[in-house]
Amino acid sequence: MVKLIFYLDRMILLGVITGVILGLSVRADAAETILEPQISRQASNYNAIILGNHTVDKGDIEGSVIVKGDIIGQGPFGYGAAAHHPNAIGDPLNPNTPGLIVGGEVSGAYRSIKIDGNGYGIQSLANDPSAIEDYDHNRINFTSAQMTAFMANIESQLQLRQQMFDQASLAVQATARQIFQTAAQNPRILVMNLAGGTVDFKTVNVPNLDTYDRVIIRSDATKVSFKQGSIFYNGQQIDTGSPTSMPNYPTPATGNRALRDLARKVVWLFPKALEIEQRGYGIIGDMYAPAATMVTQGGSVNGQLLVNNLVQRGGFEVHNLQDGARQELPWAVKLPDSVPVQGTPIVEMTTVSKLWLDKTVSSVKDPKEALVSDPKENLVEEHQERLTDDPKEKTVHQPTGIKMKRGHVPVKISPRLPKAASRLFNWVSVLVGLLMGLSTIVGLVYYKHLVDGHKNEAKHAQG
Repeated sequence: MVKLIFYLDRMILLGVITGVILGLSVRADAAETILEPQISRQASNYNAIILGNHTVDKGDIEGSVIVKGDIIGQGPFGYGAAAHHPNAIGDPLNPNTPGLIVGGEVSGAYRSIKIDGNGYGIQSLANDPSAIEDYDHNRINFTSAQMTAFMANIESQLQLRQQMFDQASLAVQATARQIFQTAAQNPRILVMNLAGGTVDFKTVNVPNLDTYDRVIIRSDATKVSFKQGSIFYNGQQIDTGSPTSMPNYPTPATGNRALRDLARKVVWLFPKALEIEQRGYGIIGDMYAPAATMVTQGGSVNGQLLVNNLVQRGGFEVHNLQDGARQELPWAVKLPDSVPVQGTPIVEMTTVSKLWLDKTVSSVKDPKEALVSDPKENLVEEHQERLTDDPKEKTVHQPTGIKMKRGHVPVKISPRLPKAASRLFNWVSVLVGLLMGLSTIVGLVYYKHLVDGHKNEAKHAQG
C-alpha cells in the first residue's frame, strides 16, 4: 500500500512539473507570435521616426513608431494608441506595421510602456523588456542584420523625400516675416522661407490652399520654438483635439475635416535645426528635422514626425494623419513601392547630420540623378547593384515555406493561433497548472493521512 502511494505521489509531481513547463512554454511562444510574417518597409506607413533616442513621460503616439536608438521611460506612455481607441484624432494602424520597432534598449518602470496594437519589433538577442506591456502579446524578432537593413532603408526614403521638399523650397527668398510665396518651379507649391538662426512660431495664418498641392514652411535656423500660439486656416483657428472621422472621409461633413485637409498639405522643413522646443502647440502637417532634438510639453504634431531625438513630456501626442506622407510628389521621382530584402543595408549610410545637412543622397553618385521624370525608374535596384558584386546577393532570400512580398523583412515566425484562441489557450494552460498543483497538495495531505494511519495500526498491533 505504501509503495503504491509512493508511486502515485511521484506521478502527481511529474504531472505538475509537466504542466508548469507546458504553461511556461506556451506563454513564451505566445510572446513571440506575430500578426503577419511581413513588416512594412515603407516609411510613409509610420507615424513617427526617431533616429536617436526617445525619452517618454506621459502621452502617446497614435500610429506606428520607429525608434532607431533607445527608449528611456520616465513615466507612462503608449505606442500605437489608435489601435484600440475609437476616439483617436487620426487613423488606425496599418495591419502590417507594429506599434513599435526599436533598434536599441528599452528601460522604464514595470509595464509602464504600452503597445496598444500589432505587437513590437526588437532585436532577437535583446532581453524581454519588463517595461513593455504588449496588448497583443506579439514580439517580432529581428536579427542584427535585418534591423540594420530596415533602419537604413527607412532613412534613405525619408532622406530622398526631404531632399525633394528642400529643392522645391530652397530657391524661394528667405524673409524675416511670415510671407508665403509661390515656388518658381511649380505654381501649385506655396512656400514660407524664414530667415535667421532662431525662429519662434506663435500664430501662423495659412491662406486658402484650394489651388495649391503643398505648402512648405521651412527655415535653416538651428533653433526653432512653437509656443503661445496656434494655426489658423482661412481665418479660423484649427482644433487639433477633435477626431477627424477617417473611416467615412471624405463623404460626411461631420468630423474635424479642416484638420485633415490642412495636415495633408503642410510640410515643416528644418534641415539644420538642432533644437526644437514645443509647448502646448498643435503643429499641423508633417515635420522633417532629422538632426534636431525636440523637447515637448503638451500639445501635438498632427502628421508624420521625423526627428533625431524626441523628449516627450506633459501629454504631448503625435496624431496618426498620414495622408501627406503617402501623397506622391508630382515634381519629383516616385519612391519605389518595394525594396529588396537582404542581410546588408540597402544604402550606405554615414552620420545622419552630415548626410542630411549636406543635402546629399549617399546611394546616388550625383544628387541630380534622384530627380528623374520617369516614375518607373527603380532607383533601389540601381543602389543594390553598387553595393554588391556577388550576383547571389542580388536575389531576395526567403525562409523555406514562407512566401515573402518584396519590400518586407523576414522575421522569426512562431506557430500562430488567432488572438482569442491564443489567449484562451494561455489561460487554460495556467489553469491546468494550478489544478495540478492543487491535486499535489491534496495528494500529499492524503498521503500523510495514510502514513499516519499505518503508523497507528502498527502501534496498535504491537500493543
